Amino acid sequence: MKAMVSEKRWFSSILEQREVITPKFNDNEVLIKVCSAGVNRGDIIDVATSDGGVCPGLECSGIIEAVGSNVSCWKVGERVCAILKGGGYTEQVAVPANCVLPLPDDIDLDYAAGLPYASCSVWSALFKMCDLQTIKDKRILIREGTSWIGALAIQFAKYMGLKVIASTGSSETVSICDHYGADFSVDDTSGNFVTAVIEKAGRKDKHQVLSYGGVRLSLWIFMEQNVPV
Repeated sequence: MKAMVSEKRWFSSILEQREVITPKFNDNEVLIKVCSAGVNRGDIIDVATSDGGVCPGLECSGIIEAVGSNVSCWKVGERVCAILKGGGYTEQVAVPANCVLPLPDDIDLDYAAGLPYASCSVWSALFKMCDLQTIKDKRILIREGTSWIGALAIQFAKYMGLKVIASTGSSETVSICDHYGADFSVDDTSGNFVTAVIEKAGRKDKHQVLSYGGVRLSLWIFMEQNVPV
């Protein structure tokens, strides 16, 4: 099969197409015929820092071509997307069954390739690291609400019943956050941003801040009292 593999040349690395062996999959994995692959910052880092021979790709979409003997939750022919350890820039990839996500029929496979990494990042930030399900008065400020991460975070948070305050970098894009489902939005470049948020929230409680790693997502949790994050 064909794959994009990093090649070390002098003081830089490039990607080139190569013929490689079709991946083997174990009893707990599925084999996906890749339709599209997402492009992430981690892919760039892998290529830039490797000594060559690395196939990047942290997420993909496609069709299941085969399933391992221990896999009962997936069937051949299903449309899916998946989060990967690498290797998405290829025609086929073997993936643990629990790293695969189902796709509704109305989701285009090309768009779906960009869902897994962002969705898992948002889910981890919102519900695992912050443990929002233990917070009584659930209010959240999502920074950069018009970004790919921010747009998903708004929709995830609303689905879970949170009251969402979204911020964006211009007055022209405030309405976009509202369209995604934010209860109210703030232009963080006009005036005193913190004051504006407090006024919008209608309270002056303490807050927690979470800056989630490499993705541009900051979460401020408004509650009655501070809780560990």
